[in-house]
Amino acid sequence: MEAILPILNEPNAIHLGFNMQSHIAKDLFLNTHCSTYVLITDTNLLPLIQPLLAEITDQCPTRFLLRIIPPGEGSKSRETKADIEDYLLRKSCTRDTCLIAVGGGVVGDLVGYVAATFMRGIPFVQIPTTLLSMVDSSIGGKTAIDPPAGKNLIGAFWQPKRIYMDLGVLMTLPTREFRNGMAEVIKTAAISSEKDFIVLEESAHTMEESLHSPESKQALLSVIMASSSYKARVVTEDERETGLRGLLNFGHTIGHAFEKILSPSWLHGECVAVGLVAETQVALRMGHCTQDTLDRIIRVLKAYGLPCEFDAATKERLHLDQVMHVMKVDKKNQGHQKKLVLLSSIGTTLEQKASSVPDSFIEEIVKGYVSLGHSTPLEEYVPMTLTHTIALWGDTRVQAWLTSALLPHAPYVTLQSENSSGIHINVTRELSTSNNGSYEYYYIALDDTEASALLRFIQSLITPTPTPTKETQYTRFVTPTVSDYESLSPALVEQWLEEAHVIEFRVDLLNPTCDWITTAACQLAHLRRALTRPLPIIYTVRTLPQAGRFTDKHVYTELVGRGYRWGCAFIDMEAMTVSWEDLQKTAALGRQLAGHSSLIISFHDPHREHPWTDVFWTDLHAKCLHVLTEEHQSGVIKLVGYAHSLQDNIDLEIFRRQIEATDSGVPLIALNMGEQGRLSRVLNRFLSPVTHTCLPTAAAPGQLTAQQIAAVVGILFQG
Repeated sequence: MEAILPILNEPNAIHLGFNMQSHIAKDLFLNTHCSTYVLITDTNLLPLIQPLLAEITDQCPTRFLLRIIPPGEGSKSRETKADIEDYLLRKSCTRDTCLIAVGGGVVGDLVGYVAATFMRGIPFVQIPTTLLSMVDSSIGGKTAIDPPAGKNLIGAFWQPKRIYMDLGVLMTLPTREFRNGMAEVIKTAAISSEKDFIVLEESAHTMEESLHSPESKQALLSVIMASSSYKARVVTEDERETGLRGLLNFGHTIGHAFEKILSPSWLHGECVAVGLVAETQVALRMGHCTQDTLDRIIRVLKAYGLPCEFDAATKERLHLDQVMHVMKVDKKNQGHQKKLVLLSSIGTTLEQKASSVPDSFIEEIVKGYVSLGHSTPLEEYVPMTLTHTIALWGDTRVQAWLTSALLPHAPYVTLQSENSSGIHINVTRELSTSNNGSYEYYYIALDDTEASALLRFIQSLITPTPTPTKETQYTRFVTPTVSDYESLSPALVEQWLEEAHVIEFRVDLLNPTCDWITTAACQLAHLRRALTRPLPIIYTVRTLPQAGRFTDKHVYTELVGRGYRWGCAFIDMEAMTVSWEDLQKTAALGRQLAGHSSLIISFHDPHREHPWTDVFWTDLHAKCLHVLTEEHQSGVIKLVGYAHSLQDNIDLEIFRRQIEATDSGVPLIALNMGEQGRLSRVLNRFLSPVTHTCLPTAAAPGQLTAQQIAAVVGILFQG
């Protein structure tokens, strides 16, 4: 054993040396007294830690257990954490159990978080096996898992009783993994000590050689000690990251955003290396450091074989809106204000904490690392080139409100004049009976909420909110089973939309307080006020024979046609409720209104009158396809059967494959209702209807939540 470093109130917390197996076992059992010790590692490391495992097993004075987890970042998850906890409970582990984390950052972060929460906190020790985990994740008590939204967003501060750094294990590391860790070493020197940074600059050519040269091992030890010692001092002063500890995130705000998108093909240290360059460029752009500071950062990273930029293929995977969106949930943020660690020179930062930086500076620099094109995530509105003008009209009161509340925020909008061209929108509380080729916007109140809702509506007409396409993987729409949208909380609506890409507005589920047209217009307006972001809306009037509740066939066609005038992204019209001629007339409305809406031609078979082997389905699909192509209408075909057995789902999949083989270009929604039909909802990739646990009921028998579908898809198809 070569050295001991203190941290917080523990003078002997960090032990460094070479080939420390015997020392680790002896010190561990001398300084922790527990009824059970559980060593947790991954399948890749298990063969490599046999000497350590033998020492711990031989010297353990009480019960010893071994738990193996899968390797890789995917194990740093809720599921793996729960699996370990369930194992501990099955083994009757109590609060005097000690966990031993042997592995890289994934194992250490995961096991530490288990220790922090199991029985409200149990002791654990860290035995890091990678350079990255030695100098970074094992020190400081940060424990976490990775939810889908990003890295380390759920976790706790929980200090290990001991950290054992056996540098001998680094001899087994691949070169790329060693360089991965050096990014964190370079980061630490850049924010803390120009002297240490100079050492790194001057020893780059010998550092990797020290892994395989006993004579040079002291150089490696001194570099790791310097980096570990600085981090230990920072953690001692600021354990909960209220200020100073934030400096350790230099390069990580932008780097983590890159990593979220590029992982696992790009490693953590590689993304942080690019982040170091990008964040130094931000500091330079803001006038806080010199070009020489940036040049030295780039030179030292290149000297250790680390990337400073992305190749063309990688850039194509990155888009500015995606990167900035990921940064929204960075832990250092204060509200919407992003924070970066800004260098003033090598070894010195602008502040002794992360600094607030306007998005404009970050975007300017990040543009150099991403594709110049825009991505179009379904949950984000991406502005595009204006191709239409918008002309609004209304009564005198409405026009006064539009002039003061809306026009200052929308320069592309005008009040209608005699010669107005482009898209016309009537903002009104009086619904028109004539179809004059204009949109209708039914308002609730002339207030700020309405102004935001109207602006989103206008934006969706200028540049339609990105909607799922046939090629999109696993898209879903949620169907609120509510009869009155007036009192809905926007927060609740946003919760319904978790992992859903589209929302369905079911007119037939409403309780009409007046005529159906006015009721639908009013309730749709309340829904739009409750939405907090542009979102495609499916406008549906489901009749009783088609598994819905609507019974007034006399107003069905007119009511469905209103969906076009009210600017909904999708209009659902039943294939067998009206004549094919009326269906074509309704489809033609889409062309009159700039083609904003897509028609969903649907058919539901709630009583299983037609098994999927019946030619009925093939003929019906052909007729639906004919309507769409004849009217040159963008659209979707939705066919829903009912499953009584697994075979019904198999027959449906055979039908789906037959339709897809024709390559018609028209997306197909095909699934089965009923409890036995749940598998079909998982297998349907395009716009599967889903429910939510916070909704009163599901809209159809057998309907799943988006989370349930995502979980099954992850198990079946993403191994």
